[in-house]
Amino acid sequence: MTQTTLKDFRKRHATVLKLFVIIVLSLLFLIPLGMIRSLVTEREAARYSAVEEVIHLWGGRQTVAGPILAVPYLSQEKTEENERITIERLAFFLPERLDLAGNIETETRNRGIYDVHLYTSELTMEGTFGKPDFSGWRIRPEDIQWEESFLLIEFFDLRGLTDPVTLEWEDRKGVFTADAGKTGVFAQALTIPVALDEQKERVYKYGIDLRLRGGETLRFLPLGDATRAFLTADWPSPRFSGAYLPDTRSIDDSGFTASWNILSIGRNIPGRWLEGEPVFDPYVSAFGVDFITPVDTYLKNTRSIKYGILFIVLPFFAFFLFEIFMDKPLHPMQYLLTGLAECVFYLLLLSLSEHIGFGPAYTAAGAATTGLVMLYSGAALTSLKRAGIIALILGSCYLFLYVILQSEDYALLIGSTGLFVILALFMIFTRKINWYDMSGKGK
Repeated sequence: MTQTTLKDFRKRHATVLKLFVIIVLSLLFLIPLGMIRSLVTEREAARYSAVEEVIHLWGGRQTVAGPILAVPYLSQEKTEENERITIERLAFFLPERLDLAGNIETETRNRGIYDVHLYTSELTMEGTFGKPDFSGWRIRPEDIQWEESFLLIEFFDLRGLTDPVTLEWEDRKGVFTADAGKTGVFAQALTIPVALDEQKERVYKYGIDLRLRGGETLRFLPLGDATRAFLTADWPSPRFSGAYLPDTRSIDDSGFTASWNILSIGRNIPGRWLEGEPVFDPYVSAFGVDFITPVDTYLKNTRSIKYGILFIVLPFFAFFLFEIFMDKPLHPMQYLLTGLAECVFYLLLLSLSEHIGFGPAYTAAGAATTGLVMLYSGAALTSLKRAGIIALILGSCYLFLYVILQSEDYALLIGSTGLFVILALFMIFTRKINWYDMSGKGK
């Protein structure tokens, strides 16, 4: 092949070769985007560890299981040596009525750069117990230890209790003491003796006051045949979670109020059971509230990176079109540096959002990146007008992505429509190009 023929071949196929290089570079940038996404996951894990440490020391994510009435009884059992022995067992009974009322005060503490949402709650539990019914259990009446009955409340972590927990039982008052869990639901509990009268068929009234600390989550078990709960708090962005949503709720900038009304037929918890029988899962039937931050910085960072290839491809193809229509050749290194600037945008967004919030961080990182690419494009394309077009494209992309991130319910609709419009515009601008022509222009 002569030198003239080789030169003509290179010129004829330069456009196709440049397009191939652009595609390869775009795909290669998926690697740094993936690394940045892994960094987001790593930072999110670091935040979770810091938050969990503070919450654990403050009292944990609390779930209150109680009150439960425990009545001991004597059981005749055989040992492995076939000897009969008498062992004291427990029978557990749930209340007929459980009325919960709570006033919750929240506070935000910091561990390093991370915010931790904590609360202190003033809780009142009132209701009634019917006389325990042992029928159907083959337990002799003389084996029931009525006078040794006690009331218990089980917790995930007793460190969340800051004051003595008091009980009003009929006309008597007392204070709970720490004990091991009895039901198998939680390992820690409070107990207090409540001697029952075997001869009386009656309803026992109770009232419990406690002050409980915890972090991010507060839940209760609907243990009454009828459970009513009413909570007020100063947190303006609650997430009601668990097996039951509140029947009524009111949320404003000063906090929220919420109420639940739950019947025993709607829960997966037996009204009575014997020690040693399979226990229920406390998290299946629990209900309550989570004190969350409405905007998850790391989730939005992750979602934004999913559109990262768009910010790589659009400036690349804008450069490519300028090469075709303006006959201004650009070096692959210029494409490479522009793509790296777009990747650095996500690093800026992640690092800034941890300190100043996602919205301001997005604005700052987007403005800085757009300005940098605009200045570089002005020099590479030797035209401020062309650089302004590049900046307009990038600015529109950043605005488009921000709208998607703010519209969770319509994100897919907005995203797919936007991508269709972008593709349509590119097809319109390139519809007359003869891709086989060495200059890329139509004739």
